Amino acid sequence: MIKLRLLALLLLVLGISLILASPSQAHHGGPLLPLVPNTPLMQSIIRTEAYTWCVNATGAAYPGFVAQVRDVQDQYAARVGIRHRQVDWGTPATTGCQVQHNFVPGLQCGGCAAHVFYANNPVVVEYAADRAYIDWRSTVGHEDGHALLGLHEQYDDVSFRCLTDRTWTVMSCGTGVRYPQPFDVQNGCAALATSWCGIAAAE
Repeated sequence: MIKLRLLALLLLVLGISLILASPSQAHHGGPLLPLVPNTPLMQSIIRTEAYTWCVNATGAAYPGFVAQVRDVQDQYAARVGIRHRQVDWGTPATTGCQVQHNFVPGLQCGGCAAHVFYANNPVVVEYAADRAYIDWRSTVGHEDGHALLGLHEQYDDVSFRCLTDRTWTVMSCGTGVRYPQPFDVQNGCAALATSWCGIAAAE
């Protein structure tokens, strides 16, 4: 358990909307992250077809943020089949929250808009609140791709440059893509390996 927690801390995944936006070739190895699908959240989703999420007080006070998070979760439900429910801020042991959307003023993450600890329980998504975006949906959709589907980055994750032509995935950056695309659904559902994943999108 201790080794898993240490590995989770080391597997900090940078979010989307990086400052640099020059296209380059991606340098990662495959569509999926390490440990997938054996994270606590993904194993729970496999069993229940659902998960819970919550927003900290800073995020809840940010204009439109909760509605934007809900919109992205609705699209994951429609396209992937993973149901969702908002609960009060807390942990799985306190409020049942499995994914924490955490607005953090002053967050230092190398120019990112957010990053996610996808193997933690609860999953922790930290947003760089100081960016003051009007619309956070592409960031939320990207981080959900890591947490819910185990997807790897599809930008250049060596020099951290966006591949803005990759509109076929929510896993690049600078594209404006808010929701999982067929590429994301296909690879995420292959990782979840259930009979229900992606069925709604295919109908």
